[in-house]
Amino acid sequence: MAILALYIILGLIAVIYILLRFSVRISYSFDTTSQTKAKIKIKYFFFTVYENPKSQKQKLRKEKKENKKDKKSKTKKSLKTNKQKQKKDKSPDIVDEINSLSDEETKDKIRSLEREIEDQRKALLQTEIEISKQSLDDNTEAENKQDKQKKLSKQEKKELKKLKKQEKKKNKLLKKKNSKLKQLKQKWNFIKPYVPLMWNTLRKLLKKIRFYNTEIDIMLGNEDPYKAALNYGYFNTAFYHTLAFLCMVFSVKIKSCDINTEFTVKRFELKVSGDVYIRISTVLAIAICLLFKMLKIYLKQRNNQDKEKN
Repeated sequence: MAILALYIILGLIAVIYILLRFSVRISYSFDTTSQTKAKIKIKYFFFTVYENPKSQKQKLRKEKKENKKDKKSKTKKSLKTNKQKQKKDKSPDIVDEINSLSDEETKDKIRSLEREIEDQRKALLQTEIEISKQSLDDNTEAENKQDKQKKLSKQEKKELKKLKKQEKKKNKLLKKKNSKLKQLKQKWNFIKPYVPLMWNTLRKLLKKIRFYNTEIDIMLGNEDPYKAALNYGYFNTAFYHTLAFLCMVFSVKIKSCDINTEFTVKRFELKVSGDVYIRISTVLAIAICLLFKMLKIYLKQRNNQDKEKN
């Protein structure tokens, strides 16, 4: 049993390792001429995690779900309407009852209805009177409170002023003691040893992000040929400098890169597409190393503080 459990654990470790070795692929494309300018598709281990714009399969699934919801809502509404109709049919009309009765019975019925109406009117009048009384009481209470606030003694006001002055003095002293510069210095001294570590790890992480199959197609144009030529020259210098910097930061493999000009029409078109690969295992390894190094620095700082105190 122990050997079997060991084999199972080893198998699980192997599966996790293989899964982590697979890299996340982000295929992107940007085109200024198309309606959907930006397209992004994230895939991991043959599964699409995210897609923008959504594929036809995802759209069909959404439509099916929405249709099901609409059908359910329609059935609920129809059931409610049927119930209401049944209730209306069951409830007898007063006119039909009166027609079925004799002359004396109808007179009695009318009198009883009139009495009920009068009772309801009286009840409404009573409620209105009570509401008006409550509003008057509330107004009187508010007026009394205002009068009490106004009738505060002069001595109390003086005492409050003194207390405020004392609080202001205390606050000024505290501000002088704990000035902003001192606080900033303390924070900087705490963060300072972590800065080079963070910078190095960020550089490593960015270098592990790989750009493959990058295709760049740019079209520049201007009505004035002289301006078009100048713009083409400036754009080329700026673009290739930025591309060189990006190649230094990331690992980039360019498939094709074209920059063209037109001397008759003013326009700017940009088409960029490619794939980005990020391996999860490398990201996790970098993160674990960073945590260990940060812990090491923190323990060193703590030991130094303890020594200074002693």
